Amino acid sequence: MLAPPRLRLTAVVRCRLSPGACERVRHLTEGCQEGCEMVVASIQTGVPDMANVMPENSVVWFEIPVTDMKRAKAFYDAVLMTDLQEDNTGPNPMAMFPIKELSKGRSGHIYPGKPAKGGGNTVHLATPAPLEDAMERVTKNGGKVVSPIVSIPAGRFAYCEDPDGNSIGLFAA
Repeated sequence: MLAPPRLRLTAVVRCRLSPGACERVRHLTEGCQEGCEMVVASIQTGVPDMANVMPENSVVWFEIPVTDMKRAKAFYDAVLMTDLQEDNTGPNPMAMFPIKELSKGRSGHIYPGKPAKGGGNTVHLATPAPLEDAMERVTKNGGKVVSPIVSIPAGRFAYCEDPDGNSIGLFAA
């Protein structure tokens, strides 16, 4: 016999004191904190229903596993014309891709790990234009360009592999 679905009553609350700063999902039984108002209430069964609570961003962060941190950092620094920021505060060392304002964007990092066989998922990274120069930097730094340039309305990109075989896309607006 199947168990009945679990019911959970939830609400989205928004802070009137600082609009947009504290939108979150809360159980109705917890109630709203001062300055918050209930906006949407829904009954959810089993798993969360993302149609009722949409995240601001679908990507939280990305990780690119590499076998040699020093080599990988040099590769991404050269190709993207940037300086990945080393961070050794967690359980594993990592080097983070810098962005203008962390609170308004999403980023990721390289870390010592085992790359997926066959390249795994593709992470598309912003690079300064012209894209052709970035593609040259890929090959000069031990990577491989694996596609011609693809034009889309937002800009242009090309598929590449880093020295560990991770699939990356280089994008220039």
